Amino acid sequence: MLAFAALLAVAAVPFARGSGGTAQIVTASDAGLRFVTLNGRVIRSLRIRPFDFAFSPDGSRIAFSDMDDFVGVMSVRGGRFERVGRGIDPSWSPDGTALVVQVNELCDDEGGLAVLRVGQSAPVFELQGEICGGEPDWSPGGGEIAFAHRDSSHPFSGRGPDSGIFVTDGTVTRQLTRDSNDTQPRWSPDGTRIAFLREGARARPSSLYVIDADGSHLRRLAAAPNLDVSDLDWSRDGAQLAVVLRTWAGRSGAAVVPASGGTPCLVSVAWNGPWSVRWAPRSAPGARRPARCRSFAPPRPRPVLQCSQAGARSAVDRSALPLWLRGVAHRPFGRLLPFCVDVDSDGDLDLVVVFDPGGSGGVVAWAVFLRTPSDWKQALIRTGTHMGVVAAGSDLVEVEPIYHRRDANCCPTEGVRHRLYRWRDGRLRLERIWRTAD
Repeated sequence: MLAFAALLAVAAVPFARGSGGTAQIVTASDAGLRFVTLNGRVIRSLRIRPFDFAFSPDGSRIAFSDMDDFVGVMSVRGGRFERVGRGIDPSWSPDGTALVVQVNELCDDEGGLAVLRVGQSAPVFELQGEICGGEPDWSPGGGEIAFAHRDSSHPFSGRGPDSGIFVTDGTVTRQLTRDSNDTQPRWSPDGTRIAFLREGARARPSSLYVIDADGSHLRRLAAAPNLDVSDLDWSRDGAQLAVVLRTWAGRSGAAVVPASGGTPCLVSVAWNGPWSVRWAPRSAPGARRPARCRSFAPPRPRPVLQCSQAGARSAVDRSALPLWLRGVAHRPFGRLLPFCVDVDSDGDLDLVVVFDPGGSGGVVAWAVFLRTPSDWKQALIRTGTHMGVVAAGSDLVEVEPIYHRRDANCCPTEGVRHRLYRWRDGRLRLERIWRTAD
């Protein structure tokens, strides 16, 4: 078994990336791997859903890990894959013969670095001794590996003597930063800089940073207000970085950021994805900023004037409801539950929509939409937890359990609060509140 330093020396061979074509990024989400141009057009898809992935230096293969921490390698054209071992966050050696991964079972289950050989009859682990950490990235020249480590003795302080971004050549390990919120180091194509994420503390969003490979000139590239920056990858010419942006409401998308700093430009956006992004192999360098940046606001669909599931989706997506509510139906277990009531007694059935995100809080909101000749008009929105609403003729009665401050989520002890809403003087008005024991 090769020593780690010797393995790095073997891997330090020249390599060439592909060139030409259109600038593309590749996103991983529930929809699989999608090759997307910078104007948001999907070129093609692969039906795999990797936890994380990386393209080989020659662009012909994809290494990926799945939800069970197994690492596989397959052709970029698709087809069968070869399982090469256990780990997550694979990164290719420059000669394409090995992968450095994080193995969670190492370092007393805190996670450590290991190398998997690719293309052999049996997996070979080149364990990295006491190099504990994760999210590794092999340098372009092959002589070093960058990784992140959080000092377990200071897990929540934000700083610790052994927390931050590190670089190792297998013999000597250098510490570049000392913040336990620093993650996902990525070498620039020329090997002179390392980009990484600094996770937000105290409800602040994550930000994108760059530091020189010698540990000097730390600078923040991008911080998007109310958006988390997650995952990153350098363009082939080092002019831009692709990142994943997430809203707290469930929208996420792939964006590009100038390596010199600036505002992220959103290229594609969806509910619940993507979670990972890479620049496509053989794509154009990507130095040009996209002609148009997208918005996290979802498009307004055409109105569906029926008291149905499709009508409910149309009414919600066209409404001014908060984004987190509009995203309920797009979540893996979320549902919109509509029913029909002539709330304003005009002879047309109106729409009551109940929002169930599928979590432990049960139903978290309900809304009323009046039918007009051309659209749905929002008349009322109520939010809470474990809510319910029923029709009593044209009236609506909301029920909601009352929790004592020490009650478990399952078991409210203060009874049930009822609210009666009735159409009067051109609006839904609260007519009565009462409480029952159950």
